[in-house]
Amino acid sequence: MAIRPISSSVESTRSGLFTVGKAEPLRQALASCRDLIISVACFSALLNLLYIVPSIYMLQVYDRVVPTRGGTTLLLLTLILAFAIATVGILDFARSRLLVHASARIERTLIESVLSGIFDWNQPNRQRTSALLREFDNLRQILSGIGILAICDIPWMPIYVIICFFLHPALGAFALVCGLVSFEYYLVR
Repeated sequence: MAIRPISSSVESTRSGLFTVGKAEPLRQALASCRDLIISVACFSALLNLLYIVPSIYMLQVYDRVVPTRGGTTLLLLTLILAFAIATVGILDFARSRLLVHASARIERTLIESVLSGIFDWNQPNRQRTSALLREFDNLRQILSGIGILAICDIPWMPIYVIICFFLHPALGAFALVCGLVSFEYYLVR
């Protein structure tokens, strides 16, 4: 599903519906959420770093605990893992709340332009009005849904593949092939 700007289904005249002063409302709305989007990107970076912790935990258990039967080491590694998993839960909750807040802020910024377009009785084509409302609703759903989270996590895929290559070249090649097949499947679908 391609993301189109709200004004794509309406004629490209620069009338009062899509301009407030000299700046477009969508651009203004996204600019008002810049701090929230940066926070979401930072939380995503921390989350993706913490997603590596369970793999490191298993490597450490097999490398340090099993050969020496070190109960204390296992206990400390497990506590670190539990802390990391709890942190993942907290950061993921905070990230989703930030996205909901950004969606609400964009709605507050754009609602005047959208409603003025809906209630503009001078428009000859009422289908454009319903298309505007649908696109506005789609924008809100995209910003508060899982699609934006996937966009935040995609840049970390090459890092995970590189880590797999460090662990073993065959594992890295397998991860790379699986990633390419998944990407190809997405393009075809």
